[in-house]
Formats: sequence, structure tokens, C-alpha cells
Amino acid sequence: MKYLNNILYILLLILIAFLPTLFGQSKSSGIAILSTVKSDSSLNLRDGYILDQFTAWELFLIKNKINYNVLTEKDLDAEELLEDYSCLIVPVSKSLSKLEFDNLKKYLTGGGSILASSEIGIMDEKFQAEGWFKLDEIFGVSVLRKVPKEQISIVHSINVNSPISAEENDPSTIMISAVDEPLEVVVNSASVQPLGYFLNSTESDDKKSTMMVYGKNGSGRFVWFGFDFTSILGNKSQVEKFHSIVSQSLNWLNSYGNARVDLWPGGFNSAAALVFDFTQPSRNISSFQKLVKDEKVKSNFILNELILEKFISENFDNNYEPVFSFGTEYFSEADNWEKTDSLLKEKFDSFSDKTGIEIKSTVLPTSKLESYHFARLSDLGLETFLSNLADKNIFPEFYETNKALTFLHPSGFENFVLTGKSKKAKTNEIVERLITKFETVSSGSGLFILDDRYLCKKCGVELNEVYGNFISYLKNKNSWIASFTEIRNWWSFKNNSTVTLREESKNSIQVTVNNKSKYDVRDVVVRVDHKYFQNKNNLSIKESGKDVDYSVDEVTGELKILLPELRSKSTAKINISIPLTD
Repeated sequence: MKYLNNILYILLLILIAFLPTLFGQSKSSGIAILSTVKSDSSLNLRDGYILDQFTAWELFLIKNKINYNVLTEKDLDAEELLEDYSCLIVPVSKSLSKLEFDNLKKYLTGGGSILASSEIGIMDEKFQAEGWFKLDEIFGVSVLRKVPKEQISIVHSINVNSPISAEENDPSTIMISAVDEPLEVVVNSASVQPLGYFLNSTESDDKKSTMMVYGKNGSGRFVWFGFDFTSILGNKSQVEKFHSIVSQSLNWLNSYGNARVDLWPGGFNSAAALVFDFTQPSRNISSFQKLVKDEKVKSNFILNELILEKFISENFDNNYEPVFSFGTEYFSEADNWEKTDSLLKEKFDSFSDKTGIEIKSTVLPTSKLESYHFARLSDLGLETFLSNLADKNIFPEFYETNKALTFLHPSGFENFVLTGKSKKAKTNEIVERLITKFETVSSGSGLFILDDRYLCKKCGVELNEVYGNFISYLKNKNSWIASFTEIRNWWSFKNNSTVTLREESKNSIQVTVNNKSKYDVRDVVVRVDHKYFQNKNNLSIKESGKDVDYSVDEVTGELKILLPELRSKSTAKINISIPLTD
């Protein structure tokens, strides 16, 4: 068996030597992959483990027609060879010498890019471990632990508002195998960002541990995965999602110029919509209206007709005559329905005038048949039924194209047990559950919808305290608190806009943002990156001949250019002039 293993190893070395020739790779490609198969084969590892990882990376590069060269540890000893490559891929590598590791770090800090997975370990000449986890020195993370294989699987969120995941439409998760004991880490550097979070960790109470990071070290960039390339579980779409992240990582690490619009306006990391769905006593309308006014936040009020009429009659108009009787005979004639529709619109207008609450969207029966069902459903939860329709009619384009980006409040709150505890304990517990749900959504740059239809049934008069505490928490986070209308307008722009980058000359770049939607949008943040941006402090950036504000992202190095307003069907042309250097 040992003789057979030696033969297979010799064949592997021959294959590695000739692959670049077979597929036409050359050093001019700028990408190299580090092979430590020979050295790591001396370690006590699962049979074929190191070879499996190296082969998986090679097959990915070949499949995607990416030219590359193969390096060994000896090439790292001669550090000048690394000057031929703009990006170095480092699969799991447990047996580097101290000199090789130092040269790898020098390559990164000197302006090279590294895409790495799993461990990077240092061994002495006798193959004794000097340091398994040197990740803090090179990638700015601290290792919490190796995840035990007994955990079986790991759920990890994906933040779609990053330069290495911008092509992903929806924040989501991937499933990672724990069989090879991946690394759970926390970020300890301001120049490093997590791509997402380890959601089912048992080690990190604050749910801020991660296995995917990107950032800078010195003049170089890196992307690091704490698990192996072959560790993705699930169906084909899960694997394709991870491979897409890898492809975008390589594009970013070898960036020769790209431009994109931030996921949310004004640089916000996530969005939150506050929805008050009144299926409870109408007095809550006044209470909630005061709450959002005092907190200076935007919200939506979904009102069913019966509560609306009751509220008006109790608060503004004692002589108010109800519009709906919900008897089937009431809708038997089309003329009656048209009259009802007209009357209801008048009452809505009156409500808005008297309360200051603008009704953004109303859901009314659109046919006699539907009206009949509404009447029959009144004792089965008519208000909730109406509200469910409202969800989908407030901004249907958003729902149809970005379902995974919409996180509705879970129905599990309907069964939330409040009895047997003090009022304060109940309030705190509900707020904590809301915060936990928000953190999960915001970790992927998603949209959080605070929907009260289930909480209302249980909390009664405590609800204002719950929402007041939670809104105060939201305001301290980097989250855009917006109305459904604003979110719909923004997402229509995101779905119907194009961003292009063109080199005018070696010291001039033009970025074009085309808003093809029918909505005006504000606070558009355009992110631009290019190899020419060596000194980002002396750039001249103009839009329509006027200077525009910009800043530099400390982690990605991207320019963040703010467009205060972008009108519907309009185009913004941003001209960036780069000072010439001697």
C-alpha cells in the first residue's frame, strides 16, 4: 500500500507540473495557487485531505477559465518570485516554515492579495508545531475555537452589501460542514470586516463570531474563509452561491476598476420598516401615533375599515355613520359597491386630515365575489386577512423580485406565553426577541419588518413600552428606518439602474449611474475602486461640473461618493480626476 501511495504521489507532482502548460497558464495571469501537498502529507491528517482541497481549488479555476500558476513552499522562500503575482490562493496550509510565513505576510502588506481558506500553520524542521493559528498577524482575526465535528453543520449568514457579494440579490445563509473542524473567529482589527456571522454558534453569546472575513493588511487585500473549499453542504444552489462569492473575491482582489451602488441609501447597512396593523381597540392608533412622532421615526399604519370607522366615531365625529355592515345583501348591487368605495375614500381622507396619519395604501374588495368572501370571513380573522393582502399590495415589485430580502415578523409570536411573569420581565423578554430577530436580518444587510399583528393580541397596553424600547435600540444601529413607500421606491431604483465605469485616460475615470425607474431617490452612495487610486486624498470628483462629497472605506479602500438626489429617468455622470505622479 505504501508503494502504491508513493506512485500516486509522484503522478500528482507530474500533474501539478504540467497543468499550467496544458491549460495555457502563464505568470502574466497574475494568479498563483500555493501547493503544500508534499509537506502536509507528513502530518497526521485524514487520508487525501490536503490533496482534496488543493484539487478542488484547481478545478474551480479551470472551470472558470482563470489562468494561474502553481507555487510550492520553496517559491515562498525566494520572496522575489511573488512579485510576479497580484493574487495568491492559499488552500489549507499547515506546514509553513517561519521564513515562508514571514514572506507570505510581507507579500500581503507590500500590496499583494491573498485568498485563503482554513488554517495557516507554522512548523519547525522537526515538524513540531510552533504556531497553528497565525491568523491574527495576517488576517486580523482571533480564533475562538475549532468547531467540533459533533456540531455536524454550521449556518452562516451572507452580507450582500460588500464588494465580494454585491452580485447576490438577497441576504441569505450557507450551510457548512463541521467534519473537518473549521475555525470560528472574531474580528479584532478595524481594517477587517465579517462577510456574515456564525448564526448557530454555541461559543459566541453575542452572535458576532464569523468564518468569513475580508479586509486590508498594509497595502494588500485579503479574503479568508475559516472552512475548506469542499465544506459547503446542501443542494446545488448552495454550492453555486459559495462559488459566486469566491469569483467575486478574485475580482475584488485583482480589481482593475469597478463601481456599484450601496444596497441601502445613505450608507446604511440594513433597513427597517415599522408596521402597525390595527386589529385591536382603536385607542392604540392615537398611542402609536404619539410614539412614532416622539421618536421621530417613519412608520406605516395598516387600518381595516371597522377599526378606522370606530376610531373616527370615538375621537372626531359622534354622528359618523358606518360605511360597512358586512351583510351579503349589502354588496348585491354594483351601484352600492361603487357608492361604498366613494364613501370610504372620503372617510380615509377625513381620517388623514384629522389625525395627520397619511394612508399610503388601502386594500378594498375589488369584486362582488371577493366582497362576499370578506363578509363570510369576518368571524375567522377578517382583519388579519386584510392585512395579509396589504403586505403584498404596498410594494408588490419588492415582494416579487426580492422575496428573500423581506423578513416578516414570525408567526411564532402569536403563541408567546406572557403569563406568570412581571410586566417588566415580559417587556424585556419581548424586546430581546425582537432584537435577536433584527440582528439576524441586519447581519445580512436585509430588510426587517416589525409587524405587530401577533404581538397586539397578547400584549395590550404594554405594547407601547415594548416598541418604545425597541425603536430606541434601532435608532442606535446603522439601519435605515423607512416607510414602505420609500423602500419600494428605492428597490425599484436598485432593480432598474445601471452603473458603468470607463477609463477616459490614465488619470481620468467616468462613472455613469442611470436611474431607469419611475421614482426619484435620495442619498445614493456610489462605491468606486480602481488600481489607479494610489493616493485617494487628492482626487477631484465632480458631477455635472459640481464638486461632490466623498470618503474612503477603511476596509475595502473604495471611494464612497454621495449623490444627494437622483431623479427618475435621469443619468448622473461622475468624473474622477487622479493627480499625476512623477
